[in-house]
Amino acid sequence: MDLLPIRRAILSVTDKSGLAEFAGFLAENGVELVSTGGTMKALQAAGLPVKPVS
Repeated sequence: MDLLPIRRAILSVTDKSGLAEFAGFLAENGVELVSTGGTMKALQAAGLPVKPVS
């Protein structure tokens, strides 16, 4: 079975603990981060590249 690479991840969480570390790992491995309001602000505050989703 061939696995498909993960290219994009939509992140939306209520509990932000560990979010920056998890999202940072994804970003370091070439995954584009897409997120909603509060989660997006937390990712931006951590210095991570993130695109908004509406």
